[in-house]
This record gives sequence, C-alpha cells and structure tokens, in this order.
Amino acid sequence: PADTGADPEVVVASLDDCAVTLSVRAWVEKENYWSVFFRFNERFYEELPSRAGISFPFPQLDVHLDKE
Repeated sequence: PADTGADPEVVVASLDDCAVTLSVRAWVEKENYWSVFFRFNERFYEELPSRAGISFPFPQLDVHLDKE
C-alpha cells in the first residue's frame, strides 16, 4: 500500500442527547474498504465493552395494552 502519511484517528462525530458518537478514520486500499469496515465494526462491538467499559445503547419502546 502507498504511504499516505495519514495515521488512523478517532474523532467525535456528534454530541447527541444521550450519546457521544465517535468516528474512526483509517486509510485503506479501495478494494479492501468493505472488508475492513465490517471487520472493524465487529471488533469494536466485541472488544469495547470489556476493554473500555463502553456500552452500546439501543432505542427502547414500552408498549402498554389496556383492556376495554
């Protein structure tokens, strides 16, 4: 691979109501983009909770049924 001089970085993409959204940027060859993208996402999901104590919030919805 060509040396682009760009190191991988983690940046704050947005500050949301209940979350800080991070973005990871790294240079990869065009043909490797999707394999790297999915492999990294899987590793983040598996390793961040145990290594950094980071949890992944998911939207929740409570449904209450009233009897007539």
